[in-house]
Amino acid sequence: MLQYVHHYSLGVHDVQSSAGFYKNFIGFREIARPDLGFPGAWLKLATTQLHLIQLPEETPGENGLPWAMHTAFQTESLNDLNDMEKKLIQKEMPYRRVIQKDSGIQQIFFKDPDGYNIEFGYYPD
Repeated sequence: MLQYVHHYSLGVHDVQSSAGFYKNFIGFREIARPDLGFPGAWLKLATTQLHLIQLPEETPGENGLPWAMHTAFQTESLNDLNDMEKKLIQKEMPYRRVIQKDSGIQQIFFKDPDGYNIEFGYYPD
């Protein structure tokens, strides 16, 4: 069902500065990012993506972990994503499903037992 870690996501205070660091110091390259309604940058190194998300001045965060910080796992198909959603429902775990109409990306966000943010995502080619 799950293929691999698709991306890691970090909340940052200055997207341009952070993107510059990851590109110039570590060697990531910037890749296309759909308009998600908030500032950020998507970077890639080999097969791993890093999504930088601009944090507001004050970041309330749940359990001390801002929503922007998460690990995302790629599903093989949209059916697999739907199956993962059924598992969350069966286990009565709270989650949020997001559908990006323009890009076709679909995501499910939830928390692990320690409060870390997890995403299951379908990213069409």
